[in-house]
Amino acid sequence: MKYFRILLVVSALFESMSLMAQGNKDTYLPGYVITTKNDSLRGFILIQDNYFNSINCVFKTSQDGNTTTYSADQLVSYGTDDKKYYYYAGNVGLEGKPEKKVFLECIVKGKNSLFYNVNQFYLKSQSGVVELTTQEHTITRDSKTFTTQLPVFRSTLQNEMKDCGAIYDYLQTTKLERKSLTELFVKYNECVGVQSVVFKKNLKGGVVHWGFSLGVTATQLTFTSVDNPNADYHFLNNSGPGSTNLTPSFWTEFSLSNPRFRLRTGATFYNANYRSYSETATDIRELTIKSLRLEIPLHAKYVFSKRNTGMYAIGGLGVNAFLQWDPLLTITTPPNPNVNNITNLKTNPIVANLMGGIGYEYQAGKFKLFAEANYGFIPDMIILSTAKCSMSAFTFTGGILF
Repeated sequence: MKYFRILLVVSALFESMSLMAQGNKDTYLPGYVITTKNDSLRGFILIQDNYFNSINCVFKTSQDGNTTTYSADQLVSYGTDDKKYYYYAGNVGLEGKPEKKVFLECIVKGKNSLFYNVNQFYLKSQSGVVELTTQEHTITRDSKTFTTQLPVFRSTLQNEMKDCGAIYDYLQTTKLERKSLTELFVKYNECVGVQSVVFKKNLKGGVVHWGFSLGVTATQLTFTSVDNPNADYHFLNNSGPGSTNLTPSFWTEFSLSNPRFRLRTGATFYNANYRSYSETATDIRELTIKSLRLEIPLHAKYVFSKRNTGMYAIGGLGVNAFLQWDPLLTITTPPNPNVNNITNLKTNPIVANLMGGIGYEYQAGKFKLFAEANYGFIPDMIILSTAKCSMSAFTFTGGILF
C-alpha cells in the first residue's frame, strides 16, 4: 500500500509536469523584422522573457515554417503586429562591460523613445541612444561619510526634451523607474504633438520551464546516541557508511513577476549502497544497506545578475520517500560459526531534508544550461530506540531547462 501511494504521487507529479510543459509552448506572435539592408520581412516572432529577446530574434515566415535566429548585428528592429512588443538594436554597455549591440525593449515610442534592458533605461532620440543613469556621490561631514545618488538622468532628459518648456516641472519629480519615466515620455510626446505608443511590460511572469539533470551524489550516514556497548549498532557511534552514486533529476521551474526570483520543484532519485565493517576481539560486524530514495524538492532560486542568467543561489527543503531500504547487520562471534542476521534498522516512511547551494546557468539560444553544487541534510531518519541516524549529501549536477 505504501508503494502504491508513492507511485500515485510520482505519476501525478509527472502528469502535472507534462501539462505545464504543454501549456508553456513557445509563443509566436505575428510580426515583422527589419534587416540592416532595410528589408522588411513579415512572419512570426518568438516572445519569451526580456533577457532572451534582448539577445535573440527567433523568426519564421509561417507558423509551420523553419526558424531563423537573428542577432542584434543583423537587424535594425523587430516587433509584433499587436503593438505589444518592439525591440530596437542599439549599442550599449551592460554591467560595466564594453559596448555591444543588443535588442532594447521599447517602453514608449515617439519623437523621443524610452527603452529598457537588464534593469537599465535608455533614451533614443535623433542623436542616438543615451543611457539614463545616476551617479554615486560621497559626502564627508563631521568625520562621517555619506553616499548619495545624483539624478544625472534628469539633466540628460532636460537636454533632449528642451523643445517642450512645460516638461521642466515634471522632470523635477521624475524617478528612474518604469512608471515614472513612462508618464514623463508620454507627456513630452503630447507636448510636441506626437502620439505615443506604450508597449506591454515584457517580464513574462508565470513562465514555466521544465528540464532534467544528471549528477553525482556523495551521501554519509552518521549514527549517534548509541551509548549502550551491547547495542547492535554501537560500533557505528559517531560514524557510519557512505556511498557515491549517479543522481537523475527532473525539474519544473516557475518564473515570477521578477524573473530573477523563481520557484522550483520536480523529482530526484537517489540510489545508494552502504557498507560498514568492524572486527574486534569479540565479534565481527558488517552492516549493508540497499537504498532507493525519491525526493520531491521545494526550492527557491535567486539569480544574482540583472541579466537574469549567470550565478544563482538555491535553498529550500525536500520531501523524501524511501522506495527501497534493505538493511542487513550480520554479527559473527568466533569461534562460533553461526551468523546472527538483524534487519531492524527501519527508516521513517516520510522524511524531510534542508538544502542549499549555488549554481551557474547559461542561456544557449532557446535553452538554459546549468551546473549546480548543493548540500542537503536529513536530521532524523531511523526508527530505533538504541540508534539515531542522520544523513548528509553533497551533490554536483548539470542539466538543461527548456
